[in-house]
Amino acid sequence: MKRQQIFSLWCVVFFLCLSITYNLPAHAARRALVIGISKYDNDKDELVEVRNDAKSVADALKNVGFIVAGDKAQLDLKEGDLKAKITDFIGSIQPDDTALFYFSGHGIESQLLGENFLISAEGNSAVQLELDVLDKIGEKTSAPKIVILDTCRKPSSKEEGLLKPKALPLNSIIAYGSAPQRSIVYPSQYTKTLLDHLQEPGLEITGLLRITKEHFITQSELLSQQPNEFGGLTEKFYFRQAVGISTQINTADDNLTVYINGEIQRNYSTDHSTRIRTLLKSGQNDIKIVVYNRDSFTPNKVQGGGHQKEGWNYNVDFFNDNGELIEKITDGEDGEPPDDRFGKDFVAAHGTIFVDPKSAKVTLNLSKTISNRATKSDKPNVLETVAKPVVEVVKTVAEPVVEVVKTVAEPVVNTVVKPVVNIVVTPVKKIFKKMHF
Repeated sequence: MKRQQIFSLWCVVFFLCLSITYNLPAHAARRALVIGISKYDNDKDELVEVRNDAKSVADALKNVGFIVAGDKAQLDLKEGDLKAKITDFIGSIQPDDTALFYFSGHGIESQLLGENFLISAEGNSAVQLELDVLDKIGEKTSAPKIVILDTCRKPSSKEEGLLKPKALPLNSIIAYGSAPQRSIVYPSQYTKTLLDHLQEPGLEITGLLRITKEHFITQSELLSQQPNEFGGLTEKFYFRQAVGISTQINTADDNLTVYINGEIQRNYSTDHSTRIRTLLKSGQNDIKIVVYNRDSFTPNKVQGGGHQKEGWNYNVDFFNDNGELIEKITDGEDGEPPDDRFGKDFVAAHGTIFVDPKSAKVTLNLSKTISNRATKSDKPNVLETVAKPVVEVVKTVAEPVVEVVKTVAEPVVNTVVKPVVNIVVTPVKKIFKKMHF
């Protein structure tokens, strides 16, 4: 009976855990459907750029964390396939998912119906933008909903280009590649400009669209296209969140301050116990390390004690957002430094932090600015670094010469010099021997 009770209890716990796990909300995702139609049955000219743009957009969105439907751009879809892809995409959206729909191709607005349509590859069939796309996405999620339409909006004799929808779901925005009744200039500068900046860390979507429009203002041949948008998000949205760099000051004598883009990022005397993260802008960020070196009380050097110049040092680590060490910098000076590094702040290192606009990779380039960093213990020894190598070279060259001279001279000494010396010296020795002093 006891075993049965234990078994029953385990079963209850197991199914309770299973129920809790099953009902946990799924992590909110970012989902995208990218469509490009470059070939139309009723148009002999293929829009090659549309195909390439759609592929590039799909790749960029994947790079910033979007789940792209089909894992790639959907190209040259007939009406049935176009509607099926949209239906499948909408079906995948969960309540907290961000949804993005990108379409490049032809679009029209029906005056009769007052509605917008996206044209499929047949050229005479279409998907209704509001009813088939916007409204249905709005029913699935309350998170940001983004629609990007790189389509012509130029009217024909019977129909006009895409116009603003009558209404948008809450927290939605539509970005148009051209103004109403205007056409796209191919290759599309709209998508290209979006792609140039879409992956920039910390660039909010309103900033991205503003940069894109400014590009057209500065290009006279594109001025008539006039990209614009309709609606708006109720929250900030970033395709890629801003990246940062974290600083850990391990040691600093006497004090150290890290400046990034002119702002104090870290000060040793204020807080050096933890890492502190600073957000970076895309592209180049300026960084400098400023050391403060003050005098110290040194009773052994001055009678009765006194203040003397002292050395300085620091040790700082820099980490990326993954917690990986990207740079360690340390420097210092023993003894008594010159006046420009005593009792005042001085720049000990400076450089740049570069954030790649496409990959968000952080690269730190720091240079030490103090030219004479050698301490008394590690200053180069002239004898060791200059004289000794010269001596070794001379020794290497001279030894063989000495051996050659010795080999040649020894026979001459034995056969010539010694007999001559004996002839001269022997009589002299006899004379001195007979003389008595």
